[in-house]
Amino acid sequence: MTFSIEIASFEDKNTADSVYKILCACDQDFYPPLSARDSSVSTSFAVTNTTGSLEAYFSEMRNQVLLIAREGSEIVGFMSFRHSFQMQELGEWSPANYITTICVDPSQRGKGICSAFYDFMLNALPAEISSPVTATRTWSLNENHLRLLDKLNFTLVKELIDDRGPGVDTVYYARKTPN
Repeated sequence: MTFSIEIASFEDKNTADSVYKILCACDQDFYPPLSARDSSVSTSFAVTNTTGSLEAYFSEMRNQVLLIAREGSEIVGFMSFRHSFQMQELGEWSPANYITTICVDPSQRGKGICSAFYDFMLNALPAEISSPVTATRTWSLNENHLRLLDKLNFTLVKELIDDRGPGVDTVYYARKTPN
């Protein structure tokens, strides 16, 4: 079966519920886990949420633009981003469409969904939410994401050594968005 990428709204209860379920399934795939954070754009990775709940993170994420991947009628992944976001860490690459969270249902991985999200971000966003720059951040040990960013010609724009713990750096990437 094939999947499609589309812009969605957190206002739709079924969409929000599906996205939250996938967020929960992916929580521990992040370093540190999303449930240890209160925000998707925080510049500190000290544990700020001690409840172990994703509610604060999800609530903050609801203020972002949402892309979803569907396989038939089922949502199998999502990407959220802040449109035209100003961030000091991005330097001259700011403002940008700043991708904050990408999650793919663990049972659906390896099908190219993450690549399709990036393709949509770079080539198919409507003019009112496109930006001359697309950016994201990740951690230095996130090999699959780093390989994809390299393949898509993203540029490393900032590296914060040991930012997430000994031997785990925060890395910011950006690239010009094709016109």
